Amino acid sequence: MAGAVNYTKMTIKELKDLISSIPDDFIFEIEVEKEVPKDELMKRAYPYPIDSQRCQVKKENHDIGWSDGKMKLNVRITDDAW
Repeated sequence: MAGAVNYTKMTIKELKDLISSIPDDFIFEIEVEKEVPKDELMKRAYPYPIDSQRCQVKKENHDIGWSDGKMKLNVRITDDAW
């Protein structure tokens, strides 16, 4: 898709820098974006090329992989539009 954003992995340091000035009482949300296939895009009244859905973070179920240097948060898509 032309003009698509190139997503890369983010380090914990980059995340900390990104949120360092945000107040502690702000709510943390995750939004998942999905590119819409061209054939479906042509059927839409408003052809916006990205669908997005909000997710909930399950803070009781996370994994810090010390051996592979990764942290994983479990998220659940809360809309069933997909």
